[in-house]
Amino acid sequence: MPIIFPFYVAIFLFVVVFFIYRHRFSTDYVYKIIATFVLLFFFVTISTRSFEHIGDTETYVNLFLKIIKYNNFNYINEFRLEAGFLILLKLVGLINEEPRFLLFCLSFTVVFGWIYCFNVWLKKDNVLIACFIFISLFTSYNLGANIVRQGIAIPFALISIWHLFNKNQFKSLLFIAIAILFHKSVLLIYFFAFLSKYFNKIKFLMGLLVVVTGTSISGILQLNLISDLVVNYTNYSHIVSNYAGERYVTGFRLSFWLFSILPIILYGLVDENKLTIPEQRLFITYFYLVILFIALFIIPFSDRVGIIAWSIYPVLITSFIGKFRYRILN
Repeated sequence: MPIIFPFYVAIFLFVVVFFIYRHRFSTDYVYKIIATFVLLFFFVTISTRSFEHIGDTETYVNLFLKIIKYNNFNYINEFRLEAGFLILLKLVGLINEEPRFLLFCLSFTVVFGWIYCFNVWLKKDNVLIACFIFISLFTSYNLGANIVRQGIAIPFALISIWHLFNKNQFKSLLFIAIAILFHKSVLLIYFFAFLSKYFNKIKFLMGLLVVVTGTSISGILQLNLISDLVVNYTNYSHIVSNYAGERYVTGFRLSFWLFSILPIILYGLVDENKLTIPEQRLFITYFYLVILFIALFIIPFSDRVGIIAWSIYPVLITSFIGKFRYRILN
């Protein structure tokens, strides 16, 4: 799935110029149209990928070709994946049975979820920045072309916790229910978002981060202990199998650690009093996810948790804009 570098550079320059002269544009529609145009680059990149693209593309296509043969809903019970994703594949098949059309529909669903999420969380002029950050992250292309179920579920989970933070319980539960229909792992977002109301002291989280990091580096945690929990209490035993261990590097990953703590470092430069309560709780939620991710370095495919945390990047980093203590950063 090659990314056309010159096109990306052109988008980058366009975003910079537009942001400089953004005061000349007063309507929400202009911002939304341009932000959508930026995400079009992402859409084209993931929807035109090869069927042999590394990851789950071939698996999803094969699953799609099986599901379209069903004349009832029995397929929901016959496959391990979440019901919402299976139903989506079936609905796509009712319109067109071509695998390429499937990739277009999945890509559209991912893009729709994220543009919706950014418009819920951010002001109109910051949506464009969030979109550009999103298409700049390597994790976004993983969400769009590999772990598509999470790519669909995570933005709806983020919308859910926005409503949770704004005390709209009905909409919060509605959106988390939609998210769970595509991937149950987003319950981690909701759990830590709920926890952020009661355990939100930065010193406590920093201490926990130090302890977990030290534990990960030392190798005190053993795979056997964690794998027993996964095998006995979840249906994801395949991620701790010997085969998975051979395919995936486990143990402390400095590059992952550095990338994960970047927003935490930036938060230290932010004037906390300028952040809204939802923005503060979003940061706490991110912090908890990072701590969990580091604790799980010992497990193959632990980056699935990392991707959940990293997916918050566009909203979180964009929410810091204009709120740093130092004028040069604003």
